[in-house]
Amino acid sequence: MGDLGHTDRYDLGSAVERARKRLAQDDPAEVARRSGAEPLTTESGLLLPFLARPHRVSFPSLAIVDLESGKPPSPWLENLVLLHLDRADGEPLAHRWIAFQELPDGTFYFRAFQGYSGDALVREFGNEADSLRPACLALAAEPVELGNIGFRFPVFPRVPVGLAYWLGDDEFAPRARFLFDGSAGHYLPTDALAVVGGWLTGRIIRGKPRA
Repeated sequence: MGDLGHTDRYDLGSAVERARKRLAQDDPAEVARRSGAEPLTTESGLLLPFLARPHRVSFPSLAIVDLESGKPPSPWLENLVLLHLDRADGEPLAHRWIAFQELPDGTFYFRAFQGYSGDALVREFGNEADSLRPACLALAAEPVELGNIGFRFPVFPRVPVGLAYWLGDDEFAPRARFLFDGSAGHYLPTDALAVVGGWLTGRIIRGKPRA
């Protein structure tokens, strides 16, 4: 799925190793139920889409394969999948958007997160709505009513991420903000959600149509 920009230096470290050890002992059908993934019927494992792109996770090896390319995902995405599957507890989606600072400990990270996510998008796109739309749609996003231009990214089945973008005018500058479902903390820790927002930002910017 490409490089991560500044986020490729993010080290999930021991949290991923703990997740790997727990998942190796877990029932893949139960993990699928908790995460909203699809259990496999012909082998031990599950299918988990990332931005609508299917990935097979085999148990107990926890080998992950991108079914479109036939290759393993990047180490970053592999870590994210493991963290997500380990943390998922089956909490229903709240269907209510919350700001980053409403996530557990989100206030502490918010200023930095906003700087490399929403503010970075505004610096790149400004009022260029016609450039923002195709860049988001290329990441399997669907338009939603958020801001003046809004999108919903299906990161995982139970980890939707919203983008609200407000165009500027003579009085106000453009603004952008990533939003999360109210249940997000049940599916990824806040620091990992911050990395997801940064990764999406980088991919949206890279996908901007160039003259």
